[in-house]
Amino acid sequence: MALVGPDEKAVSVIVEIADDPEERSQGLMNREMLPPDQGMLFMFPVAEPVTFWMKDTIMPLDIIFFDAQGNVIGSDSMV
Repeated sequence: MALVGPDEKAVSVIVEIADDPEERSQGLMNREMLPPDQGMLFMFPVAEPVTFWMKDTIMPLDIIFFDAQGNVIGSDSMV
């Protein structure tokens, strides 16, 4: 997957897909590390506000929210 920033530069990222309730619930729980060029993409069947929690997630995470067209609409850092 390539993410394109506002400067039009593309950054390649390896992502795991979490597209069902079980995978989304598990998320990155109990993982000790994640390489800087990897992440998890949470896919939802309907575009609507969602919440995330960090139960048993022992590493800090950055989260980016995308709209249905793939545009970034928000981000946050969670420690």
